[in-house]
Amino acid sequence: MGWIHARFIQPMLTLQTTVHSVSLGVSLGLFVGLTPTVGFQMVVVFLLGTLIKANRFVACAWVWISNPLTMIPMYYGYYWLGSLILGRKLLGYSSFAVRLESFGREGFIAGLRELWNLGMELFEPLLIGSLLVATLGALIGYPVTYVLLNRYYRRRGAAGDEKPTTREPSVQD
Repeated sequence: MGWIHARFIQPMLTLQTTVHSVSLGVSLGLFVGLTPTVGFQMVVVFLLGTLIKANRFVACAWVWISNPLTMIPMYYGYYWLGSLILGRKLLGYSSFAVRLESFGREGFIAGLRELWNLGMELFEPLLIGSLLVATLGALIGYPVTYVLLNRYYRRRGAAGDEKPTTREPSVQD
């Protein structure tokens, strides 16, 4: 728990930005991190974060919810969920992992070719499952972050560490 606090929570508390911007960053980072976009997540977060005025630093940190160690188990979960929704027969985890294992190993373009070769048999259910999980993660991430950050600043203000404010609290307040 100390590692999570040091890597994710504490940096959010020291940024000079609004609680809304940080909450959007968490939501965006979760959404992108929970989709099969490994290899270009940071680009997506930077572009979308700029458009919606989310904190891009926070969003970039949260996309690491998916990484090379968690990618195959997460993608199998998405594939399983999508196959269930579509009513398709499932590949076992081992078969899925073997077929997906080489994805992206030779670079982004080679990964796209491999994904194309996997075809809709795997990609369609994987995409549907991931979009469902990513949307749920984003919808939960924003309000939870917003409430927890506001609660943190109210407690800090009650302890005399912070002046009360009538505007939206910022992370630096």
